[in-house]
Amino acid sequence: LNPQSIIDSLASGLSEFELANDLRSSLSISPLVIENARLNSDVAEISVSSTFLDLAGSEQRLLLAQVVLSLFKNLNISSVRVLSDDVDVAVPGASGEVLERPLVVSDYSSLIGSLT
Repeated sequence: LNPQSIIDSLASGLSEFELANDLRSSLSISPLVIENARLNSDVAEISVSSTFLDLAGSEQRLLLAQVVLSLFKNLNISSVRVLSDDVDVAVPGASGEVLERPLVVSDYSSLIGSLT
């Protein structure tokens, strides 16, 4: 597994089981928001498009929670950087606070109940 394959899997849509259980995926709703994902040492870097920057903060938050938790679950990484045009992007944390640093699981762990 690599960051791009995980993003591609998330963007491909929900399984029948997930649909039957009323789950949703922010990434499958807006699959073009992440242009690419890669590893740089032990840091996953995701490049977001202007479409991501145009999303409401609540949608950015749910999308990032899904991506960050999925990357940490499947890869041995220390953090996730969010970039646009190779520049770090400030993004919302679980409570809507602005995060201007690489992301970690604890930034979104309070949302886990609402993500399932």
